[in-house]
Amino acid sequence: MRALPKARLPSPARVATSTEVFHHLCSAGVFQPRHLRGAVLGLVLTEQPDKADGGYDAVRRYAASWSKEEQEASAAAYVPLSFDPGETYQFDWSHEIVVIDGATTTVKVAHVRLCHSRMLFVRAYPRETQEMVIDAHDKAFAFFRGACARGI
Repeated sequence: MRALPKARLPSPARVATSTEVFHHLCSAGVFQPRHLRGAVLGLVLTEQPDKADGGYDAVRRYAASWSKEEQEASAAAYVPLSFDPGETYQFDWSHEIVVIDGATTTVKVAHVRLCHSRMLFVRAYPRETQEMVIDAHDKAFAFFRGACARGI
């Protein structure tokens, strides 16, 4: 038996009298591990046969179209970040293991980045204290030759 070309496939089977049931099950399946997602769709046919008019393939097609719509909706919600010059800087720190004069030491490294130009300032400190944070900001603003209006 040969498969029909996509253009000649019969119209999609009716999935359900009420798509709210499928919408709920698809939403629940999104948060399941990948190997259990098919089991969520199988619930439609096993536990609620009175609600489903189509077969398992119809349910899978509905789930695929639902997933595509959800992805397109979330893609439209993407907002690109843009910053004006001097508007914002970002501060963070990390713990790094370094060898100083033959001894292995953990240092705290302050990172200050300008959001508009992505220019980076990095400075290492022996301890993580409030003085470190204040000094890192002071040295970074001196390096950048000015302060930004907002820090994140």
